[in-house]
Amino acid sequence: MRRGVAIVTVLLVVLTGVGIGVAAYQAGQENGIAQGIEQVQVAQANGRDVQVVHVVDEGRHVFPDLTVEENLLLGGLRLRGSRARRAKLTEMYDTFALLRRLRLRQAGTLSGGEQQVVVIARGLMAEPKILLLDEPTLGLSPVAVDGVLDVLVGIRAGGTTMVVVEQNVQLCFDLCSRGYVLRQGRVVIADSMDKLTAEELKRAYFA
Repeated sequence: MRRGVAIVTVLLVVLTGVGIGVAAYQAGQENGIAQGIEQVQVAQANGRDVQVVHVVDEGRHVFPDLTVEENLLLGGLRLRGSRARRAKLTEMYDTFALLRRLRLRQAGTLSGGEQQVVVIARGLMAEPKILLLDEPTLGLSPVAVDGVLDVLVGIRAGGTTMVVVEQNVQLCFDLCSRGYVLRQGRVVIADSMDKLTAEELKRAYFA
């Protein structure tokens, strides 16, 4: 799939308010959706920079030699002033109690599931309007997947729009309000998740 086509397709759907989740896509074509966004998009609102999209890329890219807290603070660099960053950091600790306990640990010593929570929270530190997650459960144990799902459900409840590119279709059923199947950069199925069936998604996936 051409990288630019996928990005335009997914983000235009979301930015126009049609839906918040990517439930499935054609096999082997998922990589371009999230990885093609190399620059964080920033807009102006009331004279203040507002981050429109933040990408949580595939692979749990923490800064391994830095502590959890240092990783989180790097995510808040666009916030103006250390007071704002510290306030947002406190909010992340209140939201994710696990991170408060791990805050002085080097990120490289954490488990895969713990690292995924760190990179998601680091993305939220920038206060994005849309959080784009590329394969957030890739390579995680079933227990870690459940933990990440709980984190994402909490983020959704807090009002942050998420676009999830994910092979775990069941996670998308549990998390997303709408699902999209892309083929050759085009949306071939778009519906609310409660109307989609696993069988329908399988047929589209292997078409």
